[in-house]
Order: sequence, then C-alpha cells, then structure tokens
Amino acid sequence: MNLEKEYEIISSEVKNFLIDYEGKLNEFDLYMGTQILFSQLIHKPKFMFIGINPGQGYFKEKGVKVREFGAQKEFEYLDNTYKLATETKDIFSRAGCTTDLETAVKTNWIFFATKNAKDLNSLLSNMRNRHKITLEPIFDSWVKRIIELIQPKIIICEGKAAFDRVTWNILPEARTVWGDGLGYIKTYDGIHILGYKRIFSNIKDKDLVANKIKEILQQDLV
Repeated sequence: MNLEKEYEIISSEVKNFLIDYEGKLNEFDLYMGTQILFSQLIHKPKFMFIGINPGQGYFKEKGVKVREFGAQKEFEYLDNTYKLATETKDIFSRAGCTTDLETAVKTNWIFFATKNAKDLNSLLSNMRNRHKITLEPIFDSWVKRIIELIQPKIIICEGKAAFDRVTWNILPEARTVWGDGLGYIKTYDGIHILGYKRIFSNIKDKDLVANKIKEILQQDLV
C-alpha cells in the first residue's frame, strides 16, 4: 500500500465534489472553506483525533476561505495556543505521553469549515433541503476510509457529538453508549475509541480523560 497515493484518491474525490457543489455551498454565507488534515499523514499512529468540523480560525487569520487538501508539516496543536490546543496538550501532559502528539493524525467528520456548530448544522440542513444533497453519509464514508488507511491504535473523539458519529455511523460495529463522564469502546479490529465531554473548547473532567488514556496505553500498547 502506498499511503500517499491512497490518500490522494480520497482528497481528489473531495476536490471533485467541490467542483460540482462549492457554488451551492457558497450560497448560504456559512461555508468558510475545506480542510481535511491538520497534521502529517502517518501510517499506524498511536493517536488519531477526530473533531466535528474546522472552525473559522483560518478565515479570521488570512481573510480567505481555507483550501487545504494535503498533509501538514506537523500536528497543528503543537505550536498553537488556542483553547482546544492547550487543553489537549494539558491532558496529554497529565497522561504522561506528550511526545505522542508529535506523531498524531488529526481530521474532522466534516471537512467544511464554519464559524460554529450552529452554522454547520444550518449548512447541512440547507444543502439537504434546497439542493437535495445529504452530506453526512458522504463524509462518513471518507472518514472511514481515512481511518482504514492510516490504521490508528487510539482514536480521540473531540466531544460527545464526534464520539457518537464515529461509533454509530462511521464505525457502526463499534456502537456503544456514553459512560461515566466519557465514552469508550474497543472495536473488533482492536482500535480504542475514546470521547470526552467539552463545552465549546473547554474539555471537561480532564483528569478522568487523562487517566483513561494512561489505562489504554497500559493495556496492550508499547
């Protein structure tokens, strides 16, 4: 398997989708661009992060809509100080595995950037109702293929909504219910999936999450 070539197939599909539909996405004044990866593309990383969708950070900084389809030089959180980056680094510090962030892979369920979750829901709804395009299963398929391509050992879902989407739609064989302050399951393929609660970018119960990461690492990872 050639990791880069297989990933290029997926990214090309995203580009081709935008050729057909970016004009429609722009109609609603909610769409702020497309970005797939926020990290390097690494085969069998220890950690993979999956959020809901990119935010407005690129647009606020550059003044243009983001168009990033390839891998990045490093995991975006490493040299950034915005809230979710610092919260994530704090958790990994508490878990004693900060260096693992250097080889982490990061993507989102939806690659389309919006200002916030409310705008994302409006964008998905408007595309479905006005243009009869249901985007959710399209992204489920793309993200599932990325997971299968890179084969992470542990997936960190950034919030309950991301955890529910991964375990009920993207990897439906992993269906589970939310536990005591967090969500966790190990799939039949041996992937650990962990999700935490957050309010905006503030991660709740950080010690609980950090201790669960340590527990997973102690189970069967080197």
